[in-house]
Amino acid sequence: MEETKESFSAEGHVTRFYFKSRSDDYHVALFVYNDKQAIISGNLYSAEEKERIFVKGEWYVHQKYGRQVRVDTWERIVPTTEEQAIAFLSSSLIKGVGPVTAKRIVEKLGAEAVKNIMEKGVEALAGIKGLRKPQEVYESVRGAYEAQRIVSQLLPLGISVNAAMKAHKKFGGATAELVKRNPYCLMEVDSIGFLKADAIAQGLGVSLDSTGRIAGAIRQSLKEIIWDNGYCYATREELLGKALKLLNHKKKCVTREQVDNMLKHLSSSDRLVIEDNAVYTPKLYKDEVLLAESARSMLKPRKDVILPEKVERLVKQYELREGIRLSSEQKQVVVSLMNNNLLILTGGPGVGKTTAVKAVISVYESLFGKPVLLASPTGKASRRLAEVTGRGASTVHRLLGFRPGAPTPAYCRSSPLPCGLLVVDEVSMMGVSMAKMLFDAVGEDTRVLLVGDADQLPSVEPGNVLADLLAAGVPAVRLEKVFRQASQSQIVTGAHAINKGKVFYPDHGRGDFYFIEKSEPEEITRTIVGCVMRFLKLGYSLDDIQVLSPMKNGPVGTITLNRMLQERLNPSSKAGGREITCGDAVFRVGDRVICVRNNYEKGEYGVFNGETGIISRVIENENGEAAGITVYFEHQGDVEFGKSELHNLELAYAITAHKSQGSEFKAVVIPLTTSHYIMLNRKLIYTAVSRAKEKVVLVGTKKAYWIAVRNNKLSARNTKLRDRIENSGIWLQNQVAEN
Repeated sequence: MEETKESFSAEGHVTRFYFKSRSDDYHVALFVYNDKQAIISGNLYSAEEKERIFVKGEWYVHQKYGRQVRVDTWERIVPTTEEQAIAFLSSSLIKGVGPVTAKRIVEKLGAEAVKNIMEKGVEALAGIKGLRKPQEVYESVRGAYEAQRIVSQLLPLGISVNAAMKAHKKFGGATAELVKRNPYCLMEVDSIGFLKADAIAQGLGVSLDSTGRIAGAIRQSLKEIIWDNGYCYATREELLGKALKLLNHKKKCVTREQVDNMLKHLSSSDRLVIEDNAVYTPKLYKDEVLLAESARSMLKPRKDVILPEKVERLVKQYELREGIRLSSEQKQVVVSLMNNNLLILTGGPGVGKTTAVKAVISVYESLFGKPVLLASPTGKASRRLAEVTGRGASTVHRLLGFRPGAPTPAYCRSSPLPCGLLVVDEVSMMGVSMAKMLFDAVGEDTRVLLVGDADQLPSVEPGNVLADLLAAGVPAVRLEKVFRQASQSQIVTGAHAINKGKVFYPDHGRGDFYFIEKSEPEEITRTIVGCVMRFLKLGYSLDDIQVLSPMKNGPVGTITLNRMLQERLNPSSKAGGREITCGDAVFRVGDRVICVRNNYEKGEYGVFNGETGIISRVIENENGEAAGITVYFEHQGDVEFGKSELHNLELAYAITAHKSQGSEFKAVVIPLTTSHYIMLNRKLIYTAVSRAKEKVVLVGTKKAYWIAVRNNKLSARNTKLRDRIENSGIWLQNQVAEN
């Protein structure tokens, strides 16, 4: 016999919140109705204490807390008494109104003040003393009811509260109607992809060959091709094939002709850009075109020519003052920059790039005395740049005054950076969009020195900016001579050997570079864990050690390694049981994590792909259930992630070599196995080895090592930046200085 479910519906008010989740998907509150009270739990998003609401739900018995009401839906009731109106208007929901102003509004508009505001708009608030922003008040009142109504309409469709709130923020008051008309619009909301939107659409009875479905599959396919490969565009054929596979993943219902026709329609309506055989998103197309335009502009000859002899005299003075002797190539960096708007300084580890940068800054200040700014794409890289130069440095986003949600940063084309010289390190990490944003902010008279290792892996984000600029003939100096002190390090000499295609077998007796031969994946993983534990016993901290794997998946991929390392370094017992689960991943207090997606709304400047932090707290709800975590990031402190946002994070005891760009670690451990065959290439192993400062350990087979070093083929990235610069009508002379 089925258990009879007891429904609940009543109008009352929330008198106390026991718990409000940071992700707005779970709450526990005391609800008073008809002189009775009940504990209610569920999605009470944006509800306020003392607010009158209508609740529908079902009674149930919680194992620990007894009889409660599980909320299915609730509605915000428009206040009908003066007391209710004052409480609502002075709540945190309404911007720019405190208790005094709320009382004045009610004194003028009466008990139905809120209803009057919604019906009459800003006019209803005219003449109220102390009310500075009536438009803001009206929008807050309307938004409070609108958001609650929309979320209630979207929840039955299988959309989470968090996603529904994001959808409302994106689409406004017509969200529910828009979603029902075209569920694939939800793909514009973070965390909702094609398959989720498709499931919602099928629940609403949308045809399998509908135009909205085909357009959604094209957008999803283009996004995956771009971000999985670092491309700026997809070829038309690749995009058509991938979209067809996605649309017909269960049964054949869409033809190639239908997809091609939709592709043409999306192009004609400016939702995609098709140039020859290349298909771009509008943003990436615009970023690539504008970056090329900025680069061309910066390549024009300077009017204020500085005689080389004058620069060389200042270089000599700098050498005497610092007690050093620059190489001819390092001197060339200084001379070249003084007569160019844009210069690239490239070279591997130990070749003196930092020394050249310091000389450039000193000579520039002696000549011009204008401000110098230093930046790098990531927090770690910018801190290292500050350490080695003895000057302040920041991330590119912080330098530009990046503002989440704003159309442009504080510094842009109309408001250039206040400096005469801009030095940007780790440029190989910059994708097209970041580079475009940076170049936009460069003033006409500003010199720019881009510093990076052209032989490292390209950026995680779309584009191959450093390689494209070099290939286009942008003035550059390549440093190749390894200085004597650096040459004593097997890490430096080994990295250079690998970069030249030579298999470097280290001398273990020198104590800085090791190759431990193991063949079975289980042996490799056990050895890697043992290496990490050994480094800890030698006095290295966990922050000093990084495991770098070629791949995420597989028996020696980052996922498996992270699970094993977490159990040894931070088991549940050590974390005090403070943990939260997201799919197959477990996050514990004390775990090192990495952000795997750009999140522009987190923290002051956003949290970006590749940034690492430490979990400092697990957020729990009133029932003792984990509802989110707090992650400490060195550059901006604690940042909260709700449970629905944990897909943006991964454990970071082991990360891919791609994610390690811009970082340095005292000790690096690298697995090498033929199970990673598809990813084994020279740039990858070179990048991984060059991340180490004091110790590097390769664990695996000689065959895998040989394959990686000898394989210099890296999939070319789809970009047209080089072509756009070269075909500008300005013929450039490649000025790479080599030994």
